[in-house]
Amino acid sequence: MLNSWYLDKDKNLKNTHNIELAYKANRMIVKTFLTELRGALGPPVEISTVILTIDHNFFHEKEPIVFETMSFGTENENMIRASRYHEAVRNHYSVSLKLILRFHHTGSFNDHE
Repeated sequence: MLNSWYLDKDKNLKNTHNIELAYKANRMIVKTFLTELRGALGPPVEISTVILTIDHNFFHEKEPIVFETMSFGTENENMIRASRYHEAVRNHYSVSLKLILRFHHTGSFNDHE
């Protein structure tokens, strides 16, 4: 049977065979919209970090990879996966800061502009 993962109320990663329990839990860790920077240039850039509920470490050699941070609304949608809650939060703010700095320096969220 497939193991599923969720965070308890204290943000501890828990394992369960009850996939319904994992999917009913709040899967959103943090979400950021970069709307003020883009303004009239187009839709906002969104950065979201979620718990995937299913281990994406398909080799099962190390800790389960169950957190994912992605950016949407840019040409290269950044994706970073993590095993621990604090790593996932750090990844979220790292991607957010990277995009803010890129926009500040180039006027674009994309690498090549």
